[in-house]
Amino acid sequence: MGPKGLNVIAITHEDRAQVLKYLAQGNPSPMTYTIGLGGLTLENPARTIPYSWLVGFDGKVVWQGNGTPPDKVIQAELQKVTMDDERKAARAAKALEYAESLVGQKHLVRGLRMIDRVVKNYKGTEAAKKAEARKAEIEKDEALKAELAAQKALDRMVTGLEQPKEKLKSKQRDSIAAQLEAFIKNNKETAPVAAEIAETWIKVMQEDWAATAK
Repeated sequence: MGPKGLNVIAITHEDRAQVLKYLAQGNPSPMTYTIGLGGLTLENPARTIPYSWLVGFDGKVVWQGNGTPPDKVIQAELQKVTMDDERKAARAAKALEYAESLVGQKHLVRGLRMIDRVVKNYKGTEAAKKAEARKAEIEKDEALKAELAAQKALDRMVTGLEQPKEKLKSKQRDSIAAQLEAFIKNNKETAPVAAEIAETWIKVMQEDWAATAK
């Protein structure tokens, strides 16, 4: 709903190192919103996560509670927003800039997903046109071919593993870790970024999830 005027800001009490560790786990959906740190003073009566606040067009909190605000409440507020061409173009350009930053770090699958989002959500803008052309360039770039193929393979291997963790037993995690180790061995030279992401996933598989949940 970003093209309609919705802005998302995440707030956590965790420190920056912990947030970066989470982001490094290769989340299937790139986080394109701002993440605020050290939000210990915010009122969260239920003391649960996620806990959300919806700030309306007039700057007042119109809803707060566990989970995400009801869609009908969000839509009602979005009807009050005027999204002119200039603002839409600015959002599209910012989204494409973020996609390019991912590609620049060789996080190609995540970058391409973000580029696809720009094309889909901001049709008619200059950024959407650039995004289409950029996607074609990336997919044809021989220098990126091995890295892109490896990241796509890794994405198929790990997508969905974290949710829900309790359904993934220890033996399954050990098996997945072994597959990831083999992946690293086969791709370390030709796709170093994919291998680095896989190393992070091995650490995730080896974490004591029961202790983490507490």
